[in-house]
Amino acid sequence: MWRSFSHAGFLLSVFLSFILILVILHPGKFHRRDVARRALALSLRQRAYDEYSLRNMNHSTVPLIHLTMESSKPKRMLLLRDLNDPSPANGPHQVCVATYGSLRDIYHAVELSWLWKASPVSVALFAGDGEAHLVLEYLQYLSSCHRGIKSHFDFSLLVANSDDLWQSENEAFYSKFDCEEYKEALTYQLSRRLKPATASAEAESRSELRSRPGPIPENELKNIAQSGCERLQVKRALTLPLGTMPKPRLDIELASFLRSLPCEKCILVLPSFLSAQNQKVPRSKSALDALVSQKRLLPVDNATYRLWELFNEESMTLAFEPKPRLFPAYVAPLDLPKLDIRFKGQDATNTQLIEAYLIGYRFWVLSDGFVVRKIFGHRTPKSTDLAGQSERRKRTQTASDLSAAEEFKNELRGKYPFVEEIHWSNDYLQLKEKQ
Repeated sequence: MWRSFSHAGFLLSVFLSFILILVILHPGKFHRRDVARRALALSLRQRAYDEYSLRNMNHSTVPLIHLTMESSKPKRMLLLRDLNDPSPANGPHQVCVATYGSLRDIYHAVELSWLWKASPVSVALFAGDGEAHLVLEYLQYLSSCHRGIKSHFDFSLLVANSDDLWQSENEAFYSKFDCEEYKEALTYQLSRRLKPATASAEAESRSELRSRPGPIPENELKNIAQSGCERLQVKRALTLPLGTMPKPRLDIELASFLRSLPCEKCILVLPSFLSAQNQKVPRSKSALDALVSQKRLLPVDNATYRLWELFNEESMTLAFEPKPRLFPAYVAPLDLPKLDIRFKGQDATNTQLIEAYLIGYRFWVLSDGFVVRKIFGHRTPKSTDLAGQSERRKRTQTASDLSAAEEFKNELRGKYPFVEEIHWSNDYLQLKEKQ
């Protein structure tokens, strides 16, 4: 018996020594939520970030990862993709939602999971300075609470400052809120960003400066979200900002409609409406019309809405061709040209629609489909941003976009010889061809 105990003790000591060696040699920070480090560094030189795929990592929920000191040295943004492991699309005609936003928008994913149940969703998020660890914690919370998010949502996170991934995890956060308190949980995360629990006056001042996130790189995020849809094995995506909700069952209706789509080069336009945060998304076109008449919903484009409300088909059809413009909500093939990332910030020019129009795609408004963007009554902790800084940032952004627009127009003339002049805004898209 003594010999057996000695043998077992020897094996145990060898095992513990092996574990100790692994911990010592491990390049990253030891963490109870760390998972197998098989992330593939793609190092995309043509982009402003390095990309890490977590698809092959052995996890069942959103992981909190810590990069090695070497990998966090380059002052480039990092893209962490495949933060969840959803099921791929189960039909060739399914439409993926490609949606995007920042920390303050993530809670909208819960309502989206209630409305878009049968098809995948790809979410691209931007984490400004001091936000990456807060986003990862909140995603872990959502994934563990909501089956729809865990089963068919894919998350990608564009991190502005990789140092934020070294922030210590707040273990108490996961037990602080019940699953139905997802809005309160987000408010808590935002308050941690704005007001650190312990900080000197000087450090708090620096933190306030860091907590003023600049505009999100909207075109970059759209590209990332659409790429996520491609990995989920779908051919078309509905591209929307987080907080824009589709009509209930629209995913099922679109999949059925696309089985017999009557045109090859169609971009399907969905009328867009604005509402308060607490307004439920209407289930039908008639219910929507009633809310518009009560001024509880506002059409984004009145001209399109007035034509659209005349069509009362019981099944979804192509209703009419609207005047070309940069539509806020549309279903399009995923093999269209990517968006030009020289256009920065929110409301960046949708160059994808411009190029789609030039290569022969035409816009069609669907007779029975719509989206509602919830923008009124949004309550989050007030930013400490100063009006003067905000105005300077806006002026700088406008100048940058004007320069990008001139460069883009010149490139279009070279790429498409028939283009003499092209002009656009949110309200129109005008092309003058060479004679």
